[in-house]
Amino acid sequence: MRRIRLEAGLSLRQLAARCTIDHADIARMEKALINPRLGNVLELAMALNVQPEDFFSGELKKVRPSH
Repeated sequence: MRRIRLEAGLSLRQLAARCTIDHADIARMEKALINPRLGNVLELAMALNVQPEDFFSGELKKVRPSH
């Protein structure tokens, strides 16, 4: 999440101003101190103009569904 925010050229406070999530909570999410709720992931993705799955590492995308 931090990498995407920095690539967008936004500070924590600037990103927080684009959504309803406090900058301190965004910082905690970036440091993996708290897990974001699905609503937060969607809101942050919209604020950063990315897809929600962009926040997750490539390793997660490689997991195959069980049959």
